[in-house]
Amino acid sequence: MNKARCYSGVLLLLTAGASAAAPNPRLAKFWALKPVVRSNPPAGISPGTNPIDAFLRAKQVEKGLQATGPADKRTLLRRVYLDLIGLAPSPEEQEAFLKDTDPNARVKAYELAARMQLSAPALVDFANEPKSVLDLYGIGEKVTDDFGRQLLLARRMAEQGVRFIQICHAGGGNGAWDAHFDMAAHEPLCRATDKPIAGLITDLKQRGMLDGTLVVWTSEFGRTPWSQHDDKGRDHNALGYSSWFAGAGVKGGTVHGATDEVGYKAVEHRHYCSDLQATIVRQAGLDYKKMQFRSNGRNFHLIEEGDGPILDILS
Repeated sequence: MNKARCYSGVLLLLTAGASAAAPNPRLAKFWALKPVVRSNPPAGISPGTNPIDAFLRAKQVEKGLQATGPADKRTLLRRVYLDLIGLAPSPEEQEAFLKDTDPNARVKAYELAARMQLSAPALVDFANEPKSVLDLYGIGEKVTDDFGRQLLLARRMAEQGVRFIQICHAGGGNGAWDAHFDMAAHEPLCRATDKPIAGLITDLKQRGMLDGTLVVWTSEFGRTPWSQHDDKGRDHNALGYSSWFAGAGVKGGTVHGATDEVGYKAVEHRHYCSDLQATIVRQAGLDYKKMQFRSNGRNFHLIEEGDGPILDILS
């Protein structure tokens, strides 16, 4: 489902309408977290082509300085980059910005990035989480501590209004789940993920967040029923594998589809990966048929044509 090759388990959390927690008073002093206060420039000063230039012109008049012409887009982009991240923009970023007809929107995007950076220290601080919650995720236990911390962080991000969260377990592409040489390697991986996943779903439900959060556990493919490498490993198999959904209007306890008797290929309620993608975006309130992009004079669908959302698993 992802462009990157990822053989390990992938957990996607899509949130909608998550309640934002009260702002951390320690971060209130940062400019990026303060509400935007707009002021009109003095009489005789016409607004510039962007709010930064308008602000600068007003300050120049206030200080008795001679107003200069508006900054060109390259100067504006460099100013924003240096202020927010301390680095000059790359040539590619400059060219993309020059094609943008709405610099104000891009400035807002950089301000959002700054607010995200400034809120990160409080977000990753679990000091105020009760022990019962840490135990729920298996934090503090050798086998489950690492993945449990990732999932607890995901829940905290969802609480703060982060709309899309992706967690990739055990190393991503060519990681530990890619069991070409020994399928027994999956056993410790299952033990490392089972308790934290159950804890996440339980925690979301207890907090009233599960109805507004779609949890997706999936992979790029499954494994073949025949052996590989000294009869211990299994090769890639894209013809039959399982994914599961929870929350956000998904019917709990529903089993949809089946493979043949040896687990090689799907034979009941077969679906292509685009159907899973269409199901995800539908539950996020989007119409997959309208999601297009234009390249080389042609319109392309972001999600391939298929049967569409899997309605049998939805309430």
